[in-house]
Amino acid sequence: MSQSVSNAAWLGELPQECGALIMGFLDGKDLWAFVSSSKRWRKISDELSVWEKKYEKRFGKNAAVPRHLQDTTSWIERYLKRLRYETNWATKHFAPRCIFNRGTHWWTPVTVCPISSVKLQGNTMVTAAPPFGAYEFVVKVWDVERVTSTNTLFGHDGPVRCVQFDDEKIISGSDDHDVKYWRLDTGRCFKTLSGHTERVCALRFDQQILATASQDLTVRIWASASGEHLSTLTGHNGSIWCLDFAGGLLVTGSADQSARVWDIETGKCVGSITGHAASIASLQYDQSLNLLLTASLDKVIKAWDMRQVSRPCTRTFSGHGGPVGCLQFDANKVLSGSSDETVKVTSPPQAGGFREVLTPSSSIDQVWDMGSGKCLSTLSQQSAVACLHFVDHRLAVGTRSTLTIFDYNHYSDL
Repeated sequence: MSQSVSNAAWLGELPQECGALIMGFLDGKDLWAFVSSSKRWRKISDELSVWEKKYEKRFGKNAAVPRHLQDTTSWIERYLKRLRYETNWATKHFAPRCIFNRGTHWWTPVTVCPISSVKLQGNTMVTAAPPFGAYEFVVKVWDVERVTSTNTLFGHDGPVRCVQFDDEKIISGSDDHDVKYWRLDTGRCFKTLSGHTERVCALRFDQQILATASQDLTVRIWASASGEHLSTLTGHNGSIWCLDFAGGLLVTGSADQSARVWDIETGKCVGSITGHAASIASLQYDQSLNLLLTASLDKVIKAWDMRQVSRPCTRTFSGHGGPVGCLQFDANKVLSGSSDETVKVTSPPQAGGFREVLTPSSSIDQVWDMGSGKCLSTLSQQSAVACLHFVDHRLAVGTRSTLTIFDYNHYSDL
């Protein structure tokens, strides 16, 4: 249809009302062909917010505009650019860049120091890992575009297990039991929170609160701005490895094989989720989707319906050959990393079939179908996958020996 639309000279003579009606029925590809046939129709499509409506229909009415698309106010450009990288996610097109490889960067060939945490935001990436052996433990800040480290933050007295950052600060948690605040621009540590009596395994913060989970079987809630301790949550019978919160609810995952749901304001446990046969190592709760995903050392991922009081398991993803240590999902895909040296990526519910993706080391990436629970493809790494994080068109994967960025906005044929 696109070719006939673009070649039809009579389109330019249509009354505006007819053209507006036609544009409402066209998909993105044919709409682009339609407005490309006439400067008049392109202007009218802007005036009628046709592309903004098309963006909302394709990516969700409340979908946030990614940072790298906020520089332009053109909804045509926003739609086409986002469609490009979403299509690349689905068709295995990406440009991989290995940030470092063990023995050629910080580490000596005989040292095994896993990347324990990685976070992306815009062109900035923050990683946590011990660099030079047993006595120096750091957080590193990276410029993703230039593929260079811009700062190294020293101060923890043990391996750094978790990090998160925003435009102003980085917060990190460590085996030294402490939580530290750092200036993103200067790398200066300006606050240390003490209270946990064992390793800090996970943390999460927003503008109001900071939640930290520990091997001491507790979750501590702090005021994120001041660092004031607000409450301590107890109830798990094992180390708490992961947490997430949204809409007043906090969800924690533990070595006791359960996930617990807490009311943040009251500090009360309002639900317990069981079904895994081993420790829950990673989880994510999405309030907009009413969905909780948990990853476990029992080699599977489970999806739970948070709309119901019983929070039933609605899907089990199996296929990893080892414990699953990290996961992340959005409305379009689910990614999981395992000690079997693979990352598995999940396509949207309507997707189907298997596909393979090659990495610089001739590895394979596994993609899951949210609807069927089937693995659609596999991305093998050179060692156990310790962490991953994706934002928009970029995916960062940290292992025991490498840190790699996959850019789905640009790709090379491998």
